[in-house]
Amino acid sequence: QAFGYALRYSFRKHFGFHDRSDVHELMAGHVNTFERFKGVPFRCKYDNQKPVVLRWEGNQPIYNLRFIDFATYYEFSPLACRPRHPNDKPRVERSFYELTLSFFRGRSFRDLEDLEAQLTHWMDTIADVRPLKRMRRRTRLELFAEEVPLLRPLPHHPYDTARVLYKL
Repeated sequence: QAFGYALRYSFRKHFGFHDRSDVHELMAGHVNTFERFKGVPFRCKYDNQKPVVLRWEGNQPIYNLRFIDFATYYEFSPLACRPRHPNDKPRVERSFYELTLSFFRGRSFRDLEDLEAQLTHWMDTIADVRPLKRMRRRTRLELFAEEVPLLRPLPHHPYDTARVLYKL
């Protein structure tokens, strides 16, 4: 499963790959993203994935309590996108297109560790330093320098995203 996160102002992105698509992997992806950005945004927008939104009652999303606990720990507010409205989060949707065109084409990977290493190198040396046409040819890192003061500081200890299994 692919995890993608895009900041709103600087368009800086973070990607990760996981074996599953559950709340633990989603939280681990967030922890990695927050550590990469060295801060936490005030609000994060999500589609209607089960690890975040359990169901809708009318126009009100019912959030997963485990994810709400995670969001409370990092002090950000989750915001659910409306059902069947893919344009509510265009930066993230477009970032996967960029990942496909710029990162995956012409590459091969030995294993998950090799994929992660190449992905980190691509994010650091290509995606973050590529000039953005709409932002007067400034790079994501230049814009991110302006965005950093708006991020919340990280807590002293990361949230424990470990799975707890009980054997009978």
